[in-house]
Parts: sequence; structure tokens; C-alpha cells
Amino acid sequence: MIGSLTLSGGENGRPWQLACGAVVDAGQLCVGLPPHEAVARVSSLFSLCGTAHAIAATRALGLSEMDAARQDGMRLEIMRDHALALLLEWPRWLGLPPARDLLARLTHLKAHDPAACAGLRRELTGTSADIAGFDLPGLGQWLESAREPHAPVLVTLLAWLRERLCADWGRVSLPPLQAGDIEAAFGAGHDAPPTPRDAGILPDHMDIPVIRALIGVEGVSLFVRLMARVVDLLACLHPTSQALFSRTAALSPHLPGIGVARAARGIVAHRAVVRQGRVAQYAILSPTFWHVAPGGLLPRIAAGLPVDGPRRPWLARLMLSCVNPCVPVAVEEG
Repeated sequence: MIGSLTLSGGENGRPWQLACGAVVDAGQLCVGLPPHEAVARVSSLFSLCGTAHAIAATRALGLSEMDAARQDGMRLEIMRDHALALLLEWPRWLGLPPARDLLARLTHLKAHDPAACAGLRRELTGTSADIAGFDLPGLGQWLESAREPHAPVLVTLLAWLRERLCADWGRVSLPPLQAGDIEAAFGAGHDAPPTPRDAGILPDHMDIPVIRALIGVEGVSLFVRLMARVVDLLACLHPTSQALFSRTAALSPHLPGIGVARAARGIVAHRAVVRQGRVAQYAILSPTFWHVAPGGLLPRIAAGLPVDGPRRPWLARLMLSCVNPCVPVAVEEG
């Protein structure tokens, strides 16, 4: 687990530079514990993605499979992370009013309430149509609705971004994380840089019509990654959908002794060795492990952003939001 990140530069022609702070191996805090206590320990250590880490730990330690209540908890955890970014942070960065009331209702949502989920989807988007199923003309028509009085904040935000983001800013495509990549990284340890991979949420949505259509005309742009967070949030408001977890379900059977789970930031992976009823070895890889490595997603996106002008501050923050690191990031200019 990486302790902190610093993003500096971005003015007077200086490119953005990413520096990693002290690395803390959270897995070491589980060594010596009984397996059930180790699950509780990792869940408490990761306040933002505690349910996802508990599920990964459960699988790595060979305990019982995820139950429905825990899956609902993971879905709500993902939804709340996205909602905080889209309804509070993005508006603040872009000088738009936040949607605090809507955020509060999303935060207190019960995943088993289909009627409430459907109502919130419509309130977020202003339509009962499936945003994920839009083609490019459909997306354009939907974004045009931002000109109407009292347009939903989500439409207003995306229309604002669509007008201002160039397709080649931060355009980066990396292969999605695979089971072999996870095994190799655990075998090499935290000190060895991993092969650059996309461990985030975008690979879960590559076959969704609106994402596929956007990539077809502009590649994996910054706007595409921001749109993926919107699609991910809306998918969480379909309580019966299994699409969010299909990739981790496909990875898990191929990783003995390793547990994977889906968080708002992407794939988390745990590796455990148990001897005589106690954890003898434990290691954790978050999506940020992959994304901040040399040649990884975050440094590549940073290298592809403009470095001068008034757009610099909000571009830097949107870049961080589309990758969504799981550690604090300090943005230093100058």
C-alpha cells in the first residue's frame, strides 16, 4: 500500500511529475492473526474500500464465499465513492453548484430498494433511458439537454467537460489487468515495478455501447475515463446487475491463495499463506500499485496533459479523479 503521492509542476512549460511517498505494507499487520481476525483487520485499515478488501481477504484466506449482504455492501461502497466525486468534488473544481441533497440520498440508499434506485437514476440523468446504451448521436442529444432550465447536475457537468476537453489530452490505453499479472507481481514483491496495466474500472465497461462508441472516435481519452465513472455509478443503481463483478469472478478461480475483489478504484488483490491456523504471510496490491508505477496509467496521463494556462488546476484534479488513487495526493504547482 502506497502511503502518499505528490503531483508537482504543470506550469511554465514544466511537465507534471509524480512522486511516491513512503510505502507501508499493510499486509504485514495481518501476520500472526487467525484468518477471521485478518479479514476484520484489513477491512478496518481501508476506510474507503473496506468491504472490497474484506472480500479479497476472505477469498485469499480460503474462508466462506461472499454472501448477498456483502455484495450489496460492496456495490454501495462503489456508488458512494463515485457519487462523492461527481456530485461534490467535480462541481467544486469546475465552479458549479454541488448537488448535496442528491448526494445525501445516494449515501443513505439501501441497495435492495429498486424503486428508489430507479428514481435516483432518473434524477441523476434527467431521463429514464439507459445512458450506457447510447450511441454518439444519443449521447450528444442527451448532453444538449444541459441547456434546459434546471438540468440535472450530472448532465451539466458532462456537457461542460465535453466542450472543453480535447480528445488527445491524457489519451492512454493499457492492457487490462490479468490473473498472470497479479501472480507475477506477488512473486516479485512491492519493490519490483509491475508491467504497466489498467487495473481500474474502465476495462469493465469497454463493451458498453457509449464507451465503445467514444473510444472508436477518440481513443481512451480523459473524457472516456470520466464517463466510465458515470457509467459505473449508474450500474450500481441496478441492484440485480452482475456486470460490475464479472471480471473479478473470472479472475478468482485462476489464482489459488490469492483473492481479488472490485472496488470503486478497480481491482484489489490479496495473497495469504496460513500455517497452523495463523497468517504466516500476507500481501496486498491496490489498483494504485499498478497505476503509479513507472510507465503506469497516472504518469502517462500526466505526460499527455497541457501544462500551461488557467485550465491547469482543474485538469490536474480531473486526471486524478479519473484514475482515482486510493491514497492522499498533494498537488503542488510551481
